[in-house]
Amino acid sequence: MGASFFILCRLRQLAQLRGSRHIAKLEDQPKRGQMLVAFLRPGESPGQVALELQGVTPDAVLDLEQFAEICASMK
Repeated sequence: MGASFFILCRLRQLAQLRGSRHIAKLEDQPKRGQMLVAFLRPGESPGQVALELQGVTPDAVLDLEQFAEICASMK
């Protein structure tokens, strides 16, 4: 579980550096056990970022600020 939070917090940090706070994720892409992640700008839909993300469900879009407290405690 610790490794998952480490990756999540690094994604959050990368999103902040890119001026974003949202990502879209597609599990088991490009193959099983992998995940496609796209950083979204405000108002941008996942399908605008990558063809593979067209039609993803709303639960595939995460607001990374919901993990701020967890990430702050990991420093």
